Amino acid sequence: MKQYAELFETVYTFEPVPELFYCLNRNVTNDNVFKFQACLGNKHDQVGIGNKIDNNAGSANVFSSGVTPTLTIDDLGLQNCDLIHLDIEGFEFFALNGGGNTINKFKPVIVIETAGHCSRYGITEEQILLALNELGYKQVGNVQGDNIFIYST
Repeated sequence: MKQYAELFETVYTFEPVPELFYCLNRNVTNDNVFKFQACLGNKHDQVGIGNKIDNNAGSANVFSSGVTPTLTIDDLGLQNCDLIHLDIEGFEFFALNGGGNTINKFKPVIVIETAGHCSRYGITEEQILLALNELGYKQVGNVQGDNIFIYST
């Protein structure tokens, strides 16, 4: 987040895991970073945060009932959007669906992790790639497992 805070005028970040949200607040104090203890998805909901994978604190998954709020990208009512970077352990498809208006309006660069975690939600990586393709996006790179897409007219 600190690097994004230096590169972009405004940064929005979402962290549903309470311990990680606490660390985020302690470590990222930039005034241009807006932090939400919430999940991104395609609808307003209350979800639970599941078990971490391989003792990786950042790999918690979402399950159907709980107390953590789910917001959509479109809820933010952004006036500008240059980049959407999603590393949300397989929930990327739903977050993209909740950001359709923002994506169509601003055509931001989209970076998503596709490490196979989406299968836990009944989604395939091919479905994610097809959805981005239907929005006019093409993949232009991959950096450490994160796929980079740009809008292509």
